[in-house]
Amino acid sequence: MQQISLGQTEYYSANGSYYHSSAGECTPSSAFSTNLETNLLGGADVLTTDFNYEMCTYNDASNYMVKAKAKTGSCVIKMTAHGTFTRANC
Repeated sequence: MQQISLGQTEYYSANGSYYHSSAGECTPSSAFSTNLETNLLGGADVLTTDFNYEMCTYNDASNYMVKAKAKTGSCVIKMTAHGTFTRANC
């Protein structure tokens, strides 16, 4: 999640806005995870199949949120643009 946050900083510098997977709150998925790798992580295969979470990002007011959901189970972790974490069902 911290790597995605760093990617957001670079994306903002280049584009004047934060990257988001979804216009509203997103549901993490394999497709969103791949998009994050492509658009924020330089195409690096960081969110590999053995990584136990799917990821996505969405805008929350003028900032972004990073959201991760466990592939198995119902654990959801969110991180704000300011690095604050919340966990549910973990």
